[in-house]
This record gives sequence, structure tokens and C-alpha cells, in this order.
Amino acid sequence: MKPEERLIVALDVPSLNEVERLVYELSDLCYFFKVGPGLFIKYGPKIIEFLKEKEKKVFLDLKLNDIPNTTSLAMEEIVSLGVDMTTVHILGGKAMLEAVSLKKKNTIALGVSVLTSLNDDDLRMMGFSLGLKEIILNLANLAKGYLNGIVCSPSEAGAVKDACGKDFFVVCPGIRLDDIQDDQKRKQTPDFAIKSGCDYIIVGRPIIKSSSPSDTAKRIIKMISQAS
Repeated sequence: MKPEERLIVALDVPSLNEVERLVYELSDLCYFFKVGPGLFIKYGPKIIEFLKEKEKKVFLDLKLNDIPNTTSLAMEEIVSLGVDMTTVHILGGKAMLEAVSLKKKNTIALGVSVLTSLNDDDLRMMGFSLGLKEIILNLANLAKGYLNGIVCSPSEAGAVKDACGKDFFVVCPGIRLDDIQDDQKRKQTPDFAIKSGCDYIIVGRPIIKSSSPSDTAKRIIKMISQAS
């Protein structure tokens, strides 16, 4: 993949007007855009249609987590929209993952492991006795039989690649350019993420809140290129 193809821009904005502004500004630089539940609930398939009209790849990040039949029906609808990538929670279990694998067709289905807003303390509070890395590796090994890849932080990317192989996609959110304080507890820079084994990196706030989204995207793409 080219460096620019490994950057997924998260469209974490509240309106279609802002989506259009960002996509137009980044059109010559970025090929892959992520749509989260907020935008999709507000605009539905319209947001997907807009991105496809602009010949962009679409990552519909809904993090499905339900009983197998319900998830299977949802996956059918997602596939019908023509999205390129989507997510389900691996904690939905083996039967749910199997249901997804039967419906995903050519859509890249990724398993969400542990949200990058969580750390070991959070997991202990929720009753998990294993450490963060061990949990993620267990989930990755479960997912690799049914899905195309996993979503995890760059800190776990190398271990997942070693355990699941180079053809199992590792997609990493929590990417930051500077050591800013926010709700991401397991975050890293673009170059660290690529060197760690990430196939794609997801970048939202550093680009969309920048005074010049295009300049920030260029900077990130350069970092990806130098780290590849």
C-alpha cells in the first residue's frame, strides 16, 4: 500500500456540511474515511453515498455487539451499502463472529478488542483478571478464524501480528501527533504505529481540529512513509 492509503481519517464531526468541507479539503491527499455511529444515526446511508460519489473508501465503524441473528442481519445491511470496512466487538463471542463471517462478503470485517480509552485498571474494575495484552491476544486469536483483522492500539500491534500472521489486518486508533491529554489512554504517534506493525492508522481529532487539516494530513502521510 502507498503511505496515503494507510491513513483513515475519522469524520468525527456533527454535520454533513463539515464532512463535505473536510472531504473536499483532503480529497487529493486521503482515500479512506471513517464514519462513526453519531454521523450514521443522524444521516444514515446518505453519508456513505456522498463518500462513494467522491470515490472514497468507507470504514463504517458501528462496533456491532448483539446476538448472532441480529448481528447477521445488520451485517447484511452494512454489506449492501458497499462499505469497504466495518467493525464488530470480538466479545460478542464465537457464534456471533461466525455469523458475521458468513455475511461479510468482500467487506473487511474487523474485530474490536479493547477500546483504546481503557487500560488495565479499567479492565480490573470490570472484573477481568487477565492483563490487557493477554486479553487482546486471546481475542485476536479468536477473531482470526472469522474476521479479516483487529482494532487495537499500536502498543499491541506487534504482538498481534506475531500471533496471527501478516495477512491479519491490524488497524490502530488512538493516534496523536503530540502528547495531548484526552480520553485516549493508549495512544501513540503515526511513525510508532507503523513501525509497530499497524496496517492502517485512524486519525480524527489531530486532523479535523487542525487549523489546516490538509497540512496535518501531509505531515502524517510523510511520517507513515518514513516509517514504512
